[in-house]
Amino acid sequence: MNAPMKSLVYFGAVLLTLNPCFADAQRGAYLAKIMDCGGCHTPGQMKGQPDHSRALAGGDVGFKLPGLGIFYPPNLTRTRRPGWENGRRTKSKRQ
Repeated sequence: MNAPMKSLVYFGAVLLTLNPCFADAQRGAYLAKIMDCGGCHTPGQMKGQPDHSRALAGGDVGFKLPGLGIFYPPNLTRTRRPGWENGRRTKSKRQ
């Protein structure tokens, strides 16, 4: 690697370490994409009509586990969602 390119790489690394939130957010977005988190955590995705304006805001299809109940994929965003608190559904979908 030539000297100017090496300097540019080091400069980029320094910038990322100065702003770890940016690096963390980029890494999180990358991981959410490759692990297909939106497949369960985006409303409508499992019904074939995903609402991309609410990506990762929590799934609307529950998974029934015998003896444990029905579990809904929680909201993975920082925004609050009506009917949810601390990642748990507080109201029935039928209310």
